[in-house]
Amino acid sequence: LLSGMRLFDLTRNLLSKRKTETFSLHQGLFLLWLSISTSHFAVFAKDSTISSSSSSTMMNTGKIHIVFSDVDGTLVHYPSKNTDDPDNIVLLPPSSTGMQGEISHETLRLCRIIRRSPVLSEKEEDDKVEQCTKLVLVTGMRTTTLFQRLPFLPLADAYCSENGGRIFYPVPDDDDDDDDKEDATTIPTDCSFTPPQTSTKYRLVEDLKWRQIISVPNAAGNDGYPSSSVKDQPPLPPIQQRKGTLWKFATSLMNDGWVLDDKGYATCFRIHSKKQPAKVKQQYAQSNGMAEDIIQRCRTQNLQDSLTITVNLGCVDVYPKCSGKRAVCQYLAEQQQPSKLFGSSSSSLLLSRDCLCLCDDDNDLDMALGCRLAFVPTITSESMRKVMEQNKDQIISADRLFSSSNKKEVVQLGTTGATDAILRKVLNLCTNTASSSSSS
Repeated sequence: LLSGMRLFDLTRNLLSKRKTETFSLHQGLFLLWLSISTSHFAVFAKDSTISSSSSSTMMNTGKIHIVFSDVDGTLVHYPSKNTDDPDNIVLLPPSSTGMQGEISHETLRLCRIIRRSPVLSEKEEDDKVEQCTKLVLVTGMRTTTLFQRLPFLPLADAYCSENGGRIFYPVPDDDDDDDDKEDATTIPTDCSFTPPQTSTKYRLVEDLKWRQIISVPNAAGNDGYPSSSVKDQPPLPPIQQRKGTLWKFATSLMNDGWVLDDKGYATCFRIHSKKQPAKVKQQYAQSNGMAEDIIQRCRTQNLQDSLTITVNLGCVDVYPKCSGKRAVCQYLAEQQQPSKLFGSSSSSLLLSRDCLCLCDDDNDLDMALGCRLAFVPTITSESMRKVMEQNKDQIISADRLFSSSNKKEVVQLGTTGATDAILRKVLNLCTNTASSSSSS
């Protein structure tokens, strides 16, 4: 493209020199045609491969401080036919909807190594302090399901459930320094677990500051949260009695006959198409689908600036606008010290500069567009496919990641093999950028 622009400038300059007798109009037109052809070829080449200068720059420059990852459809897969090595697979317990996922031992191993990748950060007086890349799981699943799956998922530095509505940090159960770590910024929970490939037991504490942001009246309110103790848990008030914009909209849907799923959610509710009565199905069949019908109802009540509606695994999720995966990622990245448990860098991080993510579905789009790079092992929704086509240098599927590589690696989307291939690439980026930082 640059060569074409230079040829065009040369052509323009030569055409302006009328005093040059040896230069003809035909020669000028030929150079003009050559410049346009060269420019067109350069643009075509850029669109046909991920090895363009812009994506190469995004791939290879800048330290990677945080890797965000979705869970279902990204780290965990639900294949209709098992094509993976059974000796490399760990089966998860079925979810409340009966779905049973699988994760590979290699996925667990690679995530553990990524968390150990060093990141050099500048401190006062130019002393370099070594930190490690952080791994954060960001999922749309209900909090109760996340708690049940923790013994099967990679150990992370933070876990975000309900499409980013809640943040939890793991604390070693035998940690003697609890007083320094658990303070007024966290709330204890009764959840304890032992991650795979380790013998250390952990328990979770919740980020209080983020909870206060999400539980304001114009968002989720306080009434959907269970008490910190599971023992002698009092029943939550019904949706119709809860305060908060989220539950106000939920009540309006229930009054119109919709069946909602709020079990295990405090900041979100889910709508399953299969559970809706025939009358409701007839209504949204006339509105280009269930999601579009709910979006229109939200607009009718002038709540579009307060609530977000996305599709996840074929269901519709509704949650506050201040929540969402991109918002929670920004909170963790840009806050200098959101929690002593999560740690802090010498300065606030930027999603677009310092973070990568793995994702697959409609509810991941904002997070994918906000991060420097996004890798996709499964294309779960048509909206993800369209956004990928429009942002080829930033959002990259597993099969395309290796299509232009000299190393011919066969990658099948929707498998643990695709996830493992992406994690190997992420690990390579983490170690390469760390090496570049230390050598500089």
